[in-house]
Amino acid sequence: MLKNFTQIRFDQKSMIILHSEAALFSIVIGIAYRSGLVSVILFSILFVLLRSPQRVIYAIFVLSFLWGMIFAALGFDAGGWIWAIALGGFVFYKGIRIHFRDLKQIDAFADYESWSWRQNWFLGRQNLN
Repeated sequence: MLKNFTQIRFDQKSMIILHSEAALFSIVIGIAYRSGLVSVILFSILFVLLRSPQRVIYAIFVLSFLWGMIFAALGFDAGGWIWAIALGGFVFYKGIRIHFRDLKQIDAFADYESWSWRQNWFLGRQNLN
């Protein structure tokens, strides 16, 4: 079951978007901390996460969290903690949904035939042949 889940792939356009988001956040956070080292470390961590198909899921959570933190800061400036939590949580959730929508293989169990699954589990009368 987990083997099928780790074989999920993203198409080329989605990977370009994820890499550009990683570069954008690396540059912005490097400028905010006035440190090239922070920028290089963040970009290398995100690049390592984006290199492996199994780790792209974690990169999506990290990038969505960073988007949520930016909008939470804007919400805090606009109206306090309530707006920060609401806006940051909403953007985090929508970021995850947008990136997961770009999955190339939606059904992780497409190669697993239903009749072979039914033969191994009790789902009514077996061997109707």
